[in-house]
Amino acid sequence: MDQAQSAPADRARQIVLAVALIRLAVGAVSTAQDTVLPRSLGIDSATAGRMAFITRMFATREIALALGTGAAVVKGGSGARSWVLASALADGFDAVTLVTAARSGRAAKLGSYAAAAGAVAAVGGALWYAATRR
Repeated sequence: MDQAQSAPADRARQIVLAVALIRLAVGAVSTAQDTVLPRSLGIDSATAGRMAFITRMFATREIALALGTGAAVVKGGSGARSWVLASALADGFDAVTLVTAARSGRAAKLGSYAAAAGAVAAVGGALWYAATRR
């Protein structure tokens, strides 16, 4: 790969690593403060407290994907692309779930759409990374 081709690949790698760090932070905060995420989506305090175990399940998934994806991308090799695409799949499903919840009135529109936009951006970065690693 010449220098002109490697610049986009390097940028895509940086984006994927940044998303992994964000994912790790979201997972850590959601583990430590398990009502913050549902409250940011407009869920009332009582319901957020009752669903704290689900938030922690989400948080551990985020941490696992962050660590696996980050380590695979830093190490390089064929496994990195698979980790990045698995993370993109999770983000894609998250975006659909968030938009569906907002449209049905089960979650606040602003928080849900903002989180969905972030998830879609992460999918875009992941697909760009995957395209540069064929």
